[in-house]
Amino acid sequence: MVINMKSNFVKILIAIIILISLIIGLGRNLNNRSTKDENVSAPLQPFYGTYNGIIRIGAVEYSPYYQVTDKAAYGPVVEIIDLAFNEMNVQYEFHSYPWNRLIEMAKSGHIDIVIDIYHTKEREEYLAYSSENLIKHKHSFFKLSDSNTVFNGDLNELSGKRIGVIRGYYYGEDFHNSVKENILFISESPDRLQNIEQLINERVDLIIDVVEPCNAILKEKEYAEIVIPIEQSVYEIDSYLGFSKINKLDNMSHLYDEVIRKMKNDGTYEEIFSKHGFNQ
Repeated sequence: MVINMKSNFVKILIAIIILISLIIGLGRNLNNRSTKDENVSAPLQPFYGTYNGIIRIGAVEYSPYYQVTDKAAYGPVVEIIDLAFNEMNVQYEFHSYPWNRLIEMAKSGHIDIVIDIYHTKEREEYLAYSSENLIKHKHSFFKLSDSNTVFNGDLNELSGKRIGVIRGYYYGEDFHNSVKENILFISESPDRLQNIEQLINERVDLIIDVVEPCNAILKEKEYAEIVIPIEQSVYEIDSYLGFSKINKLDNMSHLYDEVIRKMKNDGTYEEIFSKHGFNQ
């Protein structure tokens, strides 16, 4: 009798263990199935570039149109890009670099988009340009306020002058041809402020720059009474967004164009620039 009771107890214990194992196994199967179903039904997230799906936008400090710091980016161009990329449902972040380094990063694909860049044949090798322009830039000469230099549109009038430029910047075919033909001579600076300072220190006769950003720095540094622009422009040109070809962002440029075109047609684009005191 004792033996039978022990035998029955063992059988019951084994049955309980088997039942518990089955319940645990079933639970695991249900969990695995739920995970798979979620993966199948969840929409695939678009991935652009190579930085965890977040587009890296490269920029150079270009106040007052846009300013990029370690903590924030602001200005009318930033507002426009923010609206456009939100409409496109694309995550992004701004990064600020010196111009030449930014171009090298665009060539290698370490930056996905370069903003406010001029369209040149050479850059088409590694950038897909937007069709819609971003900003129209007016380039002018700047001189010391006590200088009697005059410019009426003919670069030959400035023959022999030494002009301060920012390294890597494009100032129009006529200007660069005048340099190649030794009509004008240039002295390069790594950035806008140092270009201004080489004029103040009389290392050059004139500097050439985009009017609005140069005026902004002159005002900020209290140089506006020392350095003044010559009214006659040297060159006017549109800038664009350049999308990395190596990161296969060609199609994104087309989507961006659609959104920007809509913003221009409904007045949003002009309204943002007007709010900041610019006409585009």
